[in-house]
Amino acid sequence: MGPLPGGPLPPEGPPPPPIDTSGPLPPEPPSRPTRPQWLLPLVAAGAAVLLAAVIVALAARDDGDDELSEDSSPAITTATTGASTLAPSTTAGGVEPSEAPEDTTAATDATTTTSTAAPETTTSGPPPTDATTMPPVPAWPPGLVLTQAAADGVHAVSGDGDVAVAGGQYEIAFAVGDGSFVVQRHSGRGAVNGTETEISRVGSVEAVVVAGTDDAWHTLHDVEIVSGRPLALISTATGSTPDDASEQLHLYDLAGGTSTPVMEIGAWESGTSRLHLADGLIVGEWSAEVQSGPLFVDFDGNPAIDPATLGLQDSYDDCAGCPHRFSVNAGGDLIGWVEGGNLVVYDLAAGARIAEIPLGGPTAGSIDSIQLASGSAVVNPFGSSLEALEPVLVGNDGSLTPLARRGFATVD
Repeated sequence: MGPLPGGPLPPEGPPPPPIDTSGPLPPEPPSRPTRPQWLLPLVAAGAAVLLAAVIVALAARDDGDDELSEDSSPAITTATTGASTLAPSTTAGGVEPSEAPEDTTAATDATTTTSTAAPETTTSGPPPTDATTMPPVPAWPPGLVLTQAAADGVHAVSGDGDVAVAGGQYEIAFAVGDGSFVVQRHSGRGAVNGTETEISRVGSVEAVVVAGTDDAWHTLHDVEIVSGRPLALISTATGSTPDDASEQLHLYDLAGGTSTPVMEIGAWESGTSRLHLADGLIVGEWSAEVQSGPLFVDFDGNPAIDPATLGLQDSYDDCAGCPHRFSVNAGGDLIGWVEGGNLVVYDLAAGARIAEIPLGGPTAGSIDSIQLASGSAVVNPFGSSLEALEPVLVGNDGSLTPLARRGFATVD
């Protein structure tokens, strides 16, 4: 143990002279403090010095921490006296980094310096989202033109842009191909009264196709060019009791103004989804109470396709993942439906499913109908109040592209 902070102990003085007893006794010298008493001031002084040293050390440490926090380097490592190996950086997904360049002089020098910055390490996981990692916007399918009934009128939407082609506010609109459009403001029994369900033609041709009446509710299902003639698929519901409720399906020849009955598609607590028209084929979904199934009939209302040939059942009990919302393209060679959250496309000529595209996202809600085209499709979802939402263009590459505005869209 080293000397105390107060210095060495004072040396002992010379021995006192012999006492002279011949005379009076000298006065007694002042008493000297004992060791414990004079040691206390020295210990107190040492403790004060030690406390001051601790305070200085802590202040120096705080200053160092401030300097490190202001330094942009992630970490500092102490020097090594021999060769050391730096762990390679790890990129997202666990991909190994590329090999180091042939010249390793800089790396060797870095291991012998007094201090060196630690190599950066990237944690595994998805790369940051930026312009270079976002999926590309799919190209608009060549030749695809959509007709959309929006709040501000009828629009033609294509790869060239969006053009307003007719005024008025409609629930649905179909292009005829001659610059005119078949439109309807309200459809079916959802209208307040039958007069609101009138179906008319606007654009290059102004005419009433089916007039609205108080005791009949019309639904415009589809418009297609069949064998060179524009045909409209329309149903009319009448009656309001279990005994007289009925819905009849008709084909309207827009060129000749004639109507041909097809079949009864509805009664009390039964009906169909939106139906689709092709050359000699009508496709949709029928429903009755808790059951539903595919509807494949010809223009006379006779069965046209056996559902079993497509891997389907005749009917399904109410379930979320059951096949539903059956559709057909204008050429009549592709059948589509929704099954288990996927858009399924079946090629009749190939006799096989050619696409199963996950929907989800913008099409996760209720779906009114599917419009099929070659290499793409349009899904029309609707909201909780049965209002039409933004249609979604589904590409054959699995891309989902919502249109810019709300409103039912159909394929020209």
